[in-house]
Amino acid sequence: MGQPMPQLSPGMHVSVTTPAGCVRQYSVVNAPQERDAIVIGVKLEPQSRGGSRSMHEQVQEGTELLITVPRNGFPLKRTGRRPVLVAGGIGITPILAMAQALHANGDDFEMHYFCRGAEHVPFGDRLRSLGEKVFIHAGLDPAETRCKLDEVIGAKAPDATDVYTCGPGPMINTVADVATQMGIPEENVRFELFKNDDVPTGGDAFEVELSVSGKTFTVPSDKSLLKACWENGVQIEASCEQGVCGTCMTGVVSGDLEHHDTYLSKQERASGKLIMPCVSRCKSGKLVLDL
Repeated sequence: MGQPMPQLSPGMHVSVTTPAGCVRQYSVVNAPQERDAIVIGVKLEPQSRGGSRSMHEQVQEGTELLITVPRNGFPLKRTGRRPVLVAGGIGITPILAMAQALHANGDDFEMHYFCRGAEHVPFGDRLRSLGEKVFIHAGLDPAETRCKLDEVIGAKAPDATDVYTCGPGPMINTVADVATQMGIPEENVRFELFKNDDVPTGGDAFEVELSVSGKTFTVPSDKSLLKACWENGVQIEASCEQGVCGTCMTGVVSGDLEHHDTYLSKQERASGKLIMPCVSRCKSGKLVLDL
């Protein structure tokens, strides 16, 4: 209460502790001029594990919620290339924030939103305020969605285009596949996943050494690297614990890494210099962290 708003930028998210005690990450939807509150969108999931149901059923005007300072793991980068924004479902939230920022700045862009039907389109007033730069594609099946993406992305100059996408995993994979097939460099295709389906439940035990202090400890087969670090007094900040948000990214000195995150690029993985300790492990028996 009474605290100044943090500086916001498109692609940010906050971690919210729901009334049920679940911690969930929600993208910040604010337009650049909105400085009086943080705006998020929460879709009520039919198979809710407690987070969205708690937000819909237990939150009302006046409810106090604990949130983190906004972080940005999906930034909108000014590259001189024309952004093409692609959203599916509730993935519209970070994409809408980007569109509003680009529109407010007078930049050239276009936004494509894929949804089940017109009745499932959230933030209608905000989308309408963006005018002819927004295209809504409703009711398309996966094959029709790919055809539309072929049409949209295929019409762009590969070296002059950036693609940003957020939504269900299969749609993001399709957008990335279409974009790279159309000649857009992989590093110019940026995405954010809300869920990681590759979170391991265990693995082989391995030793960890901290290069700065020389401290060593073992990560057992049934525990994540992140939790083992916490239990040994290593303070690593984390948020999603799914390898999605990038908060816990840690430097690596040596070790054969087993990546399970969705945050690092192929080049970053291949470098062997970064790991997401909340989900990723070591295959070589010993991991040396830059800590």
